[in-house]
Amino acid sequence: MTPIPAELPRFLWHCIKPQKWHALAIVLTALICALLRNLAGPYFYRQIVDGVAHLGGQAGMVRALVPPALIFLGMLLSESINFRVTDWLMKRLLPAVRQRASLLLFWHLQHHSSRMFQDNYAGSLTNKLFDVSNGAVSVLEKTDQALTGCASLLIAVLAMLNVHPAFAAILLTWAVAFVLISACFLRTLSQLSLAYSEANSALVGRVVDAVANIANIRLFARHRHEYGRLEQLVGANTEQDRNVRRKVAQMRWAQDASLLVFTGAMLAALIHLAEQGKVGAGDFAMLLTIAFLCMQQLWSLADQFVPFNEAWNKCRQGLAAIAMPHDIVDAPDAKPLTMNGGRIAFEAVSFAYQGRQLIFDRKNVVIGAGQKVGLVGASGSGKTTLANLLVRAFELDGGCIRIDGQDIAGVTLESLCRNIAVISQDTSLFHRSLMENIRYGRLDASDAEVMAAARLAHCDEFIERLPQRYQTMVGDRGIKLSGGQRQRIAIARAILKDASILVLDEATSALDTHTEHHVQQALQALLSNRTTIVIAHRLSTLAQMDRVLVFEHGRIVEDGTVAALLASDTRFAAMCRLQAGGFLPDPVVLE
Repeated sequence: MTPIPAELPRFLWHCIKPQKWHALAIVLTALICALLRNLAGPYFYRQIVDGVAHLGGQAGMVRALVPPALIFLGMLLSESINFRVTDWLMKRLLPAVRQRASLLLFWHLQHHSSRMFQDNYAGSLTNKLFDVSNGAVSVLEKTDQALTGCASLLIAVLAMLNVHPAFAAILLTWAVAFVLISACFLRTLSQLSLAYSEANSALVGRVVDAVANIANIRLFARHRHEYGRLEQLVGANTEQDRNVRRKVAQMRWAQDASLLVFTGAMLAALIHLAEQGKVGAGDFAMLLTIAFLCMQQLWSLADQFVPFNEAWNKCRQGLAAIAMPHDIVDAPDAKPLTMNGGRIAFEAVSFAYQGRQLIFDRKNVVIGAGQKVGLVGASGSGKTTLANLLVRAFELDGGCIRIDGQDIAGVTLESLCRNIAVISQDTSLFHRSLMENIRYGRLDASDAEVMAAARLAHCDEFIERLPQRYQTMVGDRGIKLSGGQRQRIAIARAILKDASILVLDEATSALDTHTEHHVQQALQALLSNRTTIVIAHRLSTLAQMDRVLVFEHGRIVEDGTVAALLASDTRFAAMCRLQAGGFLPDPVVLE
């Protein structure tokens, strides 16, 4: 799918383009509406009034007035039909625009790198996505109303010009003044609306963050603390809302004043010209009708200025947050990764997280095809970073990583991730059924294959005890399951994926000793004939490794078999002697 435009007008056109004929038809119905309402209707209304004024009480008056009356009724019917046609066209266009905008934004959002999601609230990003998709519909609806209003104004000016230039001059002068007054306020309103929109998005993100961590709030009894933090945000948000409404009220006072001036000027001109005999009764009625219709339409448009401005700013803000270019993309000539054993080579790799010191400085590591390698070391030493770089969660600052001789920067991201299975310490599940969560490893897997993978990961032990078994919903991020159960589901998912390279990042840390024993047996089958990287503190996880790499501050300080490292006076041997309960000691430092 091609990148989405970052400019709002281009993005809107991108969403409208598949339905462009419907959009063109809506423009046409807007012009027809303006003609019927501001020209045809008042014209035949004038014909009826003139007929009554000239033929009142005379024989044949009814016969003379029947044709214009019927035409007037026909015009009203035509206007009603035109409205229904517009409704049908809007029904075809607007839901399609909302659908296309939502899908385009979601597709683009999910291809951002990990850094994007580390720097933003998930709730805030979700809110921005729907701000754009819903705001796009609101903008188009109000644009249609503005188009009808502008066309009506132009037609009204021409109709008044045909009666007397003075009326056209008064209407045009008022319309220009009305727009200028509104424009003066809209500049400030735009800034206030944007600030309100940003504050509202931050508020939603904070609420989602608090709800997602409700267990911590309860365990630490921080209800008042979170309420206080939210109260401050809501207070600031409310004040910004008041600022917007205050400016809107000031704008409407100014618009009301211009409206009174216009009405007075129009009535004075009508009375003066009628007194001179230059305007008849029918003209008087037609011009007043057109004037009041224009006042009504422009006043209606003025009511839409603020909602349009808010919708526009929300769309622009949301689009700016989501539609930014991806920092990790496929190369123009990227090809699918071709696996031939799974040899991994880090060649002069340099990397630092944004704004931090280098973690890897020209690092060289080779992991042979089918080799099982354990990574140990203190938090922050680079173990998880190495695994993240392997799946291109971040771009390198220098060097390259090769799999079977292919630079991963030159292969498609989809094929890279398809050939690497990752089981992390913090297993996250979808709020879907157990069957769907396990099948996520291979979407075309049959129920029997899903259940077989679950048995290998010893998931069936707890699944069979659930009332709905494999159809049980696991809750948000799998909250209905224990940590050990979630990790066994993740292992079953990896078994089903059957990737050539496997990365285990503390995959058994949440399991009890009994369960770990069974899962280790399942992992043995999973690890065979696969290149495997295991990040672990438990020696039981490292016992079957071909090699162990000991990390310290981004450097590999020891490299060898478990037996060789234990037989020597090494850091690894020292950590093993100090371990307690099957774990290697580890300071609590963010990695």
